Amino acid sequence: MADVGVVSPTNIALVKYWGKHPRYPGLFIPTKSSISLNIASFTTRTRLRTKKGTNEVRFSLNGRKVGEEEEEFAYVRDFFGRLSTRYRFAKRYSYLIESRNNFPTASGFASSASGFSALAVAFARAMEEQGETPRLGDRDVSVIARLGSGSATRSVPSKGGLVIWHRGYDGARNDDDASAASFAESLYRPSHFAELALICVNAGGGQKKVKSRAGMDESVKTAKGYWSWVENEEKELLPSMLRTVRRKDWAAMFGLVREASDNFHRVCRETKPPIAYLNDTSRKIVRLVGPPEQAAYTFDAGPNAVVIALKDRAKGLRSALAGLVGKRNVVQSAVGAGPVEA
Repeated sequence: MADVGVVSPTNIALVKYWGKHPRYPGLFIPTKSSISLNIASFTTRTRLRTKKGTNEVRFSLNGRKVGEEEEEFAYVRDFFGRLSTRYRFAKRYSYLIESRNNFPTASGFASSASGFSALAVAFARAMEEQGETPRLGDRDVSVIARLGSGSATRSVPSKGGLVIWHRGYDGARNDDDASAASFAESLYRPSHFAELALICVNAGGGQKKVKSRAGMDESVKTAKGYWSWVENEEKELLPSMLRTVRRKDWAAMFGLVREASDNFHRVCRETKPPIAYLNDTSRKIVRLVGPPEQAAYTFDAGPNAVVIALKDRAKGLRSALAGLVGKRNVVQSAVGAGPVEA
C-alpha cells in the first residue's frame, strides 16, 4: 500500500487554453499553446492511498463523498481510465482520494488545475513506491495531469512561476509523438515576478452554468473565427507576451494579458449557443482596474477575475475591489512555486 499527500497550486492562464484538437480524441492535446502563472495562495491538498485491487475508485471533495453518479466522480474515473491505457499496471490498483480546495470550486479559479495536478503527482509518487515506475520527472507527470484536465498540465512543474504548455502536435508523425510533445515546463521562477501581485476577486455567481469541458468543445465546433484566433495567439500574441516577460516590461505585458482575456471571451460569445461567463460585477472590475499600463485583468471560464499589478499599486486596487465585492472576496497572492509532497 502507498499513501501520498500532495499540495498543488492552481494557475491563472495569461494566454488561454480553450479547446482540444479534434485530430487527437482522448489525448487532451490543445489546439494551441498556453502560458500561466501559479497562484501561491490557492491550492488543493490531495491524499491518495493505493493498494492492489480491481481499479475501484473512491473520491471525496471538500469533506464530502462524491457519488458515482456525479459529474466530478466521472471526471476522476475517466482520468484513471485514460491512465490505464498509458500505464497498464494502473488497472491493478484501487484508489482512495481525498481532496480539499482552499478556494471556490468550479467558479473560474481553475480548481481542476490544482486538483488534477495534485492527483497526477500523487499517482506518480505512489506508483514509484509500489515499484511500478522509476521516479517520473515534471515532463512525464505533466502529461499524466493532462489526461485529467488540460489546465492541470501547467500546475505540475515543480519550479512553478510562469509555465508554458506546448501544444506539441506541430511536426508530430503520429499520436504518440504529439502526446509526448504536449507537456508543460517552467520558463521563469516565481522570483522573476517579485515586483508583481496577483489579486484574486470573487465576482459571485457560484458555480458556472457551462463547464469548461463542454464549453470549449462547442467553441471548437461552432465559434466563428476559432482557428484564426488559435493561430494568431500561437504565432503572434504568445511570443510577444514572452518577450515582455523576459524584459520585465510589465506595462506591455499588462496590455497583452488584457487582449488575450478579451479575445478568449469573444470566442465564447461567438460560440453557438453563445457562452457568457462574465457577469455585471466582472464588467465593473474591468472598468475599475484602470488603464492597461498600470494593471491587467484576466478572466478564465467564469466571472471571477485575477488582477495583475505592481505591488506598489496593489494596496489601492485591493481596497477599491473590496469596496465592490466585499473584503472577504478579495485575496492577494504572490506568484507561486509548483506542487510539494505534504
